[in-house]
Amino acid sequence: MYQNLLSLSLSAGNLEALYLCGMEEYFKNENIVQGLEYLHLAAQGFYDNGIYLYGIIMLSRGNPTIGIPMLDSLNWRANKARSDGWWQNIKTSIQGVVVKRFDVYITTYKATRATIACHRNDMRRCEACYYFKQMKKFIFIM
Repeated sequence: MYQNLLSLSLSAGNLEALYLCGMEEYFKNENIVQGLEYLHLAAQGFYDNGIYLYGIIMLSRGNPTIGIPMLDSLNWRANKARSDGWWQNIKTSIQGVVVKRFDVYITTYKATRATIACHRNDMRRCEACYYFKQMKKFIFIM
């Protein structure tokens, strides 16, 4: 029954269904292309969790030209606590799923870390290190 409802919601373009299926395909099934497609559609539909997750994944995969504008569209500068809320939603959504840490994440992390001069070893976030810290949480705390 759940799969039927999810399938109907997905075919109707339901943003939460796109987000959930995107997470399942990307993380659980390791179907990267389909997972990113669903997450991108959820983000394009202005689903905040979809925007946040798609942005973080793009940053972690070495695509800051996509990831940064996605995160910026959520207006994190006005309220960083909102980012924490989206992060908690993502952690809750994938609880119990073994999340693979792709090599590209580590490569991107190391390349980005070398450019950070402030707050590198703590979790404070300023405009200079916000994206790096969000990416770090995704890669290592997941």
